[in-house]
Amino acid sequence: MEIENKKGNIGVFDSGLGGLWILKHIKKFSPEYNYVFYGDQKNVPYGIKSKEELLAYTKEALTFLYENENCIAVLLACNTTSTAIYSELKDWVKENYPDRLLFGIAHPTVESVKHSKSVMVFATHRTVDSHFYQQALEEKNIKTYEFVLLELASMIERGEDVSAYLDHHRYIIPEDVDSVILGCTHYGIVLHVFREIFPQITHWLVQEKITPPFLKEYIDRHPQLENRISKDGELRIFVSGKNPVFEKYLKDWYGEGVKI
Repeated sequence: MEIENKKGNIGVFDSGLGGLWILKHIKKFSPEYNYVFYGDQKNVPYGIKSKEELLAYTKEALTFLYENENCIAVLLACNTTSTAIYSELKDWVKENYPDRLLFGIAHPTVESVKHSKSVMVFATHRTVDSHFYQQALEEKNIKTYEFVLLELASMIERGEDVSAYLDHHRYIIPEDVDSVILGCTHYGIVLHVFREIFPQITHWLVQEKITPPFLKEYIDRHPQLENRISKDGELRIFVSGKNPVFEKYLKDWYGEGVKI
């Protein structure tokens, strides 16, 4: 795809903390680029929204990032939008912003599964309902189970202890499963709790580890894109609603200097 001859930023979009968590690791991996994050805190969580609502919210966010913040590429750091409505969004971006790029976080996650024989995917209702992971992994001859953790993303957004909630599902993973995909970007924030509850799992596929090298390798393979990204190491954060938990994590992860 041709990118117009103008410097721009990398955008990262999610409903909230999950995307902020992913960006923390992207920025550490590739600190030289300029990033803009937009969190739709007003409409969190996305995992229970209809496809029509998701499309409306995401198109509004992408318009803001492409037009107002001059993002030449945007990462959907949200599994719900990257699975349930990704093809529709790609078509919409191609029609309305043909010189811009859109990445979904789900595809590189599937690509990263190389040696697993049987995988459990923990995700939101809308992600599981799309069966994206099951279909994509079974095309690779990987047996796949999917399970909805309905309340988990909201609990993380509220800053609640999730130990008892996950412990309630302690026996949900079949014995033949050797790997787990945390198919919601919020879930990596509490990976330590998952490890405690499911000690039998040795291979955790977490998107904060998968996404940064994927994005950097893509940029390196496309020098025209790389040349168009501003490299001042800047970061701008925008949200659609107030959340003191979000603000606390922002300070903890990025320091006092980053403001909303």
